[in-house]
Amino acid sequence: MKVAMLVEDRDLAYLFLDTEKAEPTAGVAELTLDGVFFCDIEDEDLTIWLSNGDYTKFRVIPSKDFCNELCENDECPIPTPVVVMDNDEYERRLAE
Repeated sequence: MKVAMLVEDRDLAYLFLDTEKAEPTAGVAELTLDGVFFCDIEDEDLTIWLSNGDYTKFRVIPSKDFCNELCENDECPIPTPVVVMDNDEYERRLAE
């Protein structure tokens, strides 16, 4: 699925599900769920986020399956982003 990612800093990023209505500075990427339910992608106890070096591909895997051998050569773990639908939700969260 196509998504958009906006990285605020090293520990905080926002994942926009609606790429058409994402923050304009967010970069478009491909998101793959590998053995996890969509409803669990923000749960750091259940999932690990992996990214390739240029942040154009994200893969979410079960945390119990994580080990260096499961990572493809160009993947590394990243902090779990905050999932938002669109720019309106992003701005609401910033205002809180």
